[in-house]
Amino acid sequence: MARDYAAVDRTLWGDSDFRTLTAGAQALYFKIATAPNLSWCGVVDFRPARLAALTAEQTTLDLLVAAQELADRWWLVIDQQTEEALVRGFLRHDRVMWQAHLAVSVAKSYATVVSAKIRAVIVAELRRLKKEHPELSAWEKAQVQGVLRQPAVDARDLETDLDWRLYGIAQAGGQPPAQAPSQAWHEALDGLTSDPGSGPGSAPLSTSTFTKHPSPAPFSIENPGKSPPSYPHPEAPDDG
Repeated sequence: MARDYAAVDRTLWGDSDFRTLTAGAQALYFKIATAPNLSWCGVVDFRPARLAALTAEQTTLDLLVAAQELADRWWLVIDQQTEEALVRGFLRHDRVMWQAHLAVSVAKSYATVVSAKIRAVIVAELRRLKKEHPELSAWEKAQVQGVLRQPAVDARDLETDLDWRLYGIAQAGGQPPAQAPSQAWHEALDGLTSDPGSGPGSAPLSTSTFTKHPSPAPFSIENPGKSPPSYPHPEAPDDG
């Protein structure tokens, strides 16, 4: 069953965590949440250049800054190796599990997700939803029960592992800006350069401002890769 409409949760504007997101992060959230190819379990293709092209004057760098912020705040779960992103609060806000026939669509959609990390978070979100709403008839569906038996990982136990070098972008110190809000991010962008050969119009890479760093460790259910963040995270949104 194709999706022709996307539900927009107006209570987001009452969520303090959402209101502290930057304008770019809020805009990207709605861009992804309303994407034409958003699946029934809230997964969309994550191709920064294509997503940026949907907005006049937005660059891939602009989009990555917003994506980093959303991932750090658990609004999105991104796997750039499989080019997928999950809107973490989709199953709750879209209320698909409140309709048994759509719950089957969710299970079928889950089967098409390639990322092990995103699959595990979807299961965790479904289990959380079942605990809060055990009365829903969706839980009786065999297809849904099969999904619930799969490995699960809480999104808040994951580390954001975006590697900007995959898009030809490097930063002084080899890491993306450590914190999203306002001025700190704009100051950090001064250290960003483009990798030659990454595409037409790329600027030369200043080797004096780029330090190589190891690629993120591959995700596994046994070791989701959480490590102490370089800055204190805010509390995860309950309905994000």
